[in-house]
Amino acid sequence: MKRIGLVIATGAALVGCQVEIVGHSTDMSQLMVASGSIDPLTLIANYHLRLPGQNLTCNGEAHRTFKSPGFGGVGDRFNGTLRCNDGRKGEMELVVEGTLAGSGQGKDECGNVFHFVYDADGETISDKREEFEAKIRASGRTWVDKCKIKKKAPPPAIAAKSAPSGALEQQLALLKRLKDRGLINDTEYEAKKQVVLNRHLGIERAAIPSTPMAVAVPTQKAKMVRLGDIDFGTYHALVIGSNDYRYLPKLKTATGDAKAVAALLTSAYGYKVTMLENATRSEILDALDTYREQLTDKDNLLIYYAGHGWLDQAGEEGYWLPVNARANRRTNWISNARITSTLRALNARHVLVVADSCYSGTLVRGIKVSQPTPDYIRRMAEKRARLVITSGGLEPVADSTGGGHSPFATAFLESLKNNDSILDGTQLFNQLRRPVMLKADQTPEYADVRKAGHEGGDFLFVRR
Repeated sequence: MKRIGLVIATGAALVGCQVEIVGHSTDMSQLMVASGSIDPLTLIANYHLRLPGQNLTCNGEAHRTFKSPGFGGVGDRFNGTLRCNDGRKGEMELVVEGTLAGSGQGKDECGNVFHFVYDADGETISDKREEFEAKIRASGRTWVDKCKIKKKAPPPAIAAKSAPSGALEQQLALLKRLKDRGLINDTEYEAKKQVVLNRHLGIERAAIPSTPMAVAVPTQKAKMVRLGDIDFGTYHALVIGSNDYRYLPKLKTATGDAKAVAALLTSAYGYKVTMLENATRSEILDALDTYREQLTDKDNLLIYYAGHGWLDQAGEEGYWLPVNARANRRTNWISNARITSTLRALNARHVLVVADSCYSGTLVRGIKVSQPTPDYIRRMAEKRARLVITSGGLEPVADSTGGGHSPFATAFLESLKNNDSILDGTQLFNQLRRPVMLKADQTPEYADVRKAGHEGGDFLFVRR
């Protein structure tokens, strides 16, 4: 079976309407980031926001309340509500200022106000985020949550016990809508429903059983790697593998490939690994945002993705398809542009993307192989690197050819196992390219990621 890659037509550019959001508090002391979508048929906007550094996330839904006579919906106004993980409520208002672009304001019941912009162009939002972060640093202010100084929230069991039955019905109805839309699976729905019922009855909060959707693997603390006077820094890995697609054909080996890669990087190379199994779009983006917040120029990051891919031939854009992706609906796809803007914003010294998916070649410029020199390792360790190894070019790639792993994963694992010292990305690519081509009708590629800040370095695998 192949890891499919479906092709959409030009008209599909109007479908999905996925946007990214970034904003700041009124006093420019706290950043807000979010993602959302606007359904072009129902004209309902859904959004999920969070405050980096704060344990606060909120979800909401907005409806168009004013239709402007302006061309293309410019001037339309949307109003909606917010519900946050600590129980607070709020409201949002956004104004359309262009094609899938605009601005707005959000306010919670305690008086905290945030101003934001949204856009379908990931690079635009990335630039705005950098602008807001610089202004926040320059302000030197610390955000004060007005909800925490107004009053202490009652314990969850007490607050829930006094809640009217109408609130309970609303919470249960919301959970059902999330399940019906594919945002949570049946196991999560039943577990979360039980928690809501327990709170309403004043029973101790029950633990939500873990699901296979997103599993963090907290290995030993990542340690700085040195060889002689060369400082390689610390190593991290985000490993993503998805078999159990909800709306697309299931895969056979992607999850197993990812688990094997995670285990090898942990045991043989000392990486601190975060494993995402059957992950949704929001889970993948949240993990990437966490690395953006935490990594420094002393860190190295490997991102391994095994799953479906998609190519929009008319738009010349490739996508990763998370487990909740639907065909012909871009709401839950992750574009190469979004991946590139994330790589550009990361503070890590070296970042390598290893993509075992269809049409992953859209991430690269073209094959580029460097020849080692005596001081090669030192130069590669010092220079910033943003690189990608893909399992194929603009073509479908094999999920399995009879073994337990995909042809690409088999060759990738074999090369890492055989390394007993330092293996750079160029050597790794040279070792795995031919075996993959012999086993499957696909040609791996290796190059720097387009417009992601590559400065000539290379990713180095240092065996422990």
